[in-house]
This record gives sequence, structure tokens and C-alpha cells, in this order.
Amino acid sequence: MELKPWIYALDERDPISVAAEKLGEKPRTILSWARFERSPSIRAAINIVRVSGGVVDFNGIYGPVMQAVEAGNARL
Repeated sequence: MELKPWIYALDERDPISVAAEKLGEKPRTILSWARFERSPSIRAAINIVRVSGGVVDFNGIYGPVMQAVEAGNARL
């Protein structure tokens, strides 16, 4: 699964805050990942894989980032 859909599947009301709490990150950090403003560090990516139980893997984290960059939709 890709990171952004996983984040938004966590909670209907406030998925950003729920993801931030689960991952030990600031809500603004989670939002920047979802908007492709920044990509997670390797350390954060490892934590995402661990916390998601492997539902999100490295391809689900960095694959969409690469696609967004190639499409000109990422602000990295």
C-alpha cells in the first residue's frame, strides 16, 4: 500500500493527527509527506514500515514520490 492512502485510512476525522501520533512525528511533517513537499527520511521510512506492520513498504513510500517528481507534482 502507498503511504498517502494508508495515512488517510487511519481515521475519517483527523488522519494527519492520528498518523503523527502513531509515527511519533509532527502533524506538519505527515502533511508534508502526503503533499509530496518532502519525503520521509530512511529512519522515518523504517518506522513507517514497522508501525504499519509491513502494509506500507519502501516502494509504497518512495514510489509515489518518484512518480510525483517525474510528473512535476512534487516540491522536493
